Amino acid sequence: MLSLLGWCERVLQRFPPELLNPADLLRGDFSIPQGSIQLRLKRLGDVLLNVVLLVLVLPLLGLACLLIWLTRIDELPQRWAVISGSMSLIGPRPERPEFETELELHIPHYRMRHWMRPGLSGWAQVNYPYGASVEDAANKLSYDLYYLRNFSFWLDLLTLFKTMRLVFNAQGAVPKV
Repeated sequence: MLSLLGWCERVLQRFPPELLNPADLLRGDFSIPQGSIQLRLKRLGDVLLNVVLLVLVLPLLGLACLLIWLTRIDELPQRWAVISGSMSLIGPRPERPEFETELELHIPHYRMRHWMRPGLSGWAQVNYPYGASVEDAANKLSYDLYYLRNFSFWLDLLTLFKTMRLVFNAQGAVPKV
């Protein structure tokens, strides 16, 4: 006669956790002996299979790296955000959420950039290099404010062309002095 746990093991091939009691765990039925041949074989299999898979996908990884570098393919998920309406093609580029609060505290009128739907590219991105300081964020905000005040189809078109030029030249924006 099978116990309920024995039946679960044999028929269901699983152990519902609500059926386990402390005695089942104390017996050591669920412990894996460290250094066992099974663990060593598992590790060997992990490494060998992983190496074979890496060798097989290496050409695909190389192609993906090339596409990330040339066509910015890593931004494809953001294209769906444009179609769904949560982003625009051109607009103030969103900042990482963990920096938003700090920037709002240190930069006057920082929230104004949120008046327009965020964009995949923006006037600040094509006119100011990548920056990581509060001062850089303030400078980028000045470009975003220009964009908000002068918003037009033609400014979006100009921003799009400048974006394409930067992407095809594989360079960032160079500020005007």
